[in-house]
Amino acid sequence: MSTRAKIHDTLERLERWLREHQPAFLAAMRPGATDAELDDLERAIGRQLPDDVRAFYRWRGGVEEGVCCWDECPFWGGFRPMPLDEVRQDHTDFCAHAPSWNSPDRPAWWLPDWVPFLSLDGCQLWYCVDTAGVWTGARGQIVWFDNKGEDRSIQAASLGDWLRILVVDLERGLIFGANNQRHESASDRNPFGYPNYQYKASRAPAVPASSVETFVTTGPASFGVGSRVRVRESCPFEGQEGTVIRLGFNSKTIIEFVFWGRSFEVPVPLEQLVLIKQPEVSELSREWMTSTDASRLLDLLGSHPRVRKLWLFAAASWRDREEFPTLPVIGQIEQLADGEISMEELAQALDEFWGGIDEYRIKQQVGWGARWLRRAVYEGAANVETLAREFISGHGTANLIREIFPNPFAPPRFDPAWRTADVVALARGIYDDRAFERMPILADALQEAGCDNADILTHCRDANQVHVRGCWVLDLCLGLE
Repeated sequence: MSTRAKIHDTLERLERWLREHQPAFLAAMRPGATDAELDDLERAIGRQLPDDVRAFYRWRGGVEEGVCCWDECPFWGGFRPMPLDEVRQDHTDFCAHAPSWNSPDRPAWWLPDWVPFLSLDGCQLWYCVDTAGVWTGARGQIVWFDNKGEDRSIQAASLGDWLRILVVDLERGLIFGANNQRHESASDRNPFGYPNYQYKASRAPAVPASSVETFVTTGPASFGVGSRVRVRESCPFEGQEGTVIRLGFNSKTIIEFVFWGRSFEVPVPLEQLVLIKQPEVSELSREWMTSTDASRLLDLLGSHPRVRKLWLFAAASWRDREEFPTLPVIGQIEQLADGEISMEELAQALDEFWGGIDEYRIKQQVGWGARWLRRAVYEGAANVETLAREFISGHGTANLIREIFPNPFAPPRFDPAWRTADVVALARGIYDDRAFERMPILADALQEAGCDNADILTHCRDANQVHVRGCWVLDLCLGLE
C-alpha cells in the first residue's frame, strides 16, 4: 500500500471510530480545507507541508478553541487539531518571538521549520510538523514543543505513522473513558520502529545531509522481516549487521547475527537499528505464498494486524479442532469480532462456559485455548495478537492465515464497482450462513460484475481452499476489514 493510500485508509478508519464513539467531536470539526487554502498557508509560513499533513487537513479542517473540552479530544491526551488560520497565526507569533526565546545555551527553543498543528489549550504545549527534519533528517517528523520547558522530543517520523498508532489504539479500546485515558500498553507509544528521541532546546538545530541513516517504520513497504540492518554506535553488538527475522513486542525486534559461522537470534531495541537494505518484495511475496510456518506468516504481516481478523483467526483455529467444533463460545468470539457483542458479554459467556464443564477430559482438551482466551478478554484487546500466536502453536495453519489475510506484499486490487447488489447479497449469505460451498458462485458473480483479478477469482474457485469467516475475498466484497 502506498504512503498516500495508507493515510487515506487511516483517516477513513478514524472517521468511522469518531462517528461511532464521539459523533459530537466529529461534528465540531471544521469541513476539510481546499488545496487553495493549504497553498495559501504554505505561502504565508514559507514552508511546504508534507503530503500526509495536507491529506489530514483536506479530511477535516481542525476544531476551534473553546468548541469542545480537552477531555473530548481523542488526539493524544486532549490535544486539539488546530484550524488553518490558527496554525498560521501561532506560527507567525512564535517566529516573531524566536529571537528572544532562542539563546546561545538554548538555540532550538523555537525553529521556523516547525509548524504547530495540535494544541493543548491553556498549557503552552503543541505538537508540530518539522518540515526540515532537524537533528534526524526525517522531514515531516512530529516534534513536541513545550514553551515552558526544554523538551523537544521527536514522536514519529511522520503524521501518517503517528495517526496509524492512534487509530490502532482507538480500535483496540486502549483509549477509553470520559477523559480519554490510555491503557498502560498504549502509554507513550510511538510507531513501531521509530522510538521517542529525547532532544532538547539546548541542542544545536543541525539538519543532517540527505544521505543520513534514515529512521525506520514497520511493514512490507519499509522496515520489516527480511530487512538488512546494522546496530548503531555505543550499543551492544555495535556495528554488527544482521537480518530481521521477527518483529518483536515491547519495542524490540529479533535479529539474526552470524558469528564464526554460527547464527544467533538476538533481541535488539529498535532505536539501535539502522536500515541498510530492504529485501526484494518479490522474495517476500513468494515466501508468503509458499511458507508452511504460520508463525512466520504472522511475522510477515508486520505489527498490528487487524484486531477483527485476529479474533476470527482464533475462532477458526479452535473450530477446526475435531474434538469440539461446535462449542458455543466459538460463535461468540466471531460475534465479538463483528461487533455484535461486547468484550464484557464475551467474558460472561466464557465464565459460564468454563464453569459448566464437568468432564475432566474435555476440560483438559479445551484448557489451553480457554486459558489464553480468558487472558485476551480480561487483559484487553491488545493481547489478542498473543492469543493468535498461541493458537498457532496449538493448531493454527499457514493456509488459515492466508485465508484470512491477503498477501501484504501484493495487495489485491478490488474495484468498488464490482461490489454490485448481487455480489454483496451473495457474499453476505455465504458469510452469515457459513455456506462456503457457494464461493465458486461468488466468483461467477464477481466476473459478471467485471472482476478480472486472477487472485480473487482463484481464491474463490480453489477446491482445496478451506474458507472461514474472515476470508479476505468475502471481506473485500462486504467492505469489511
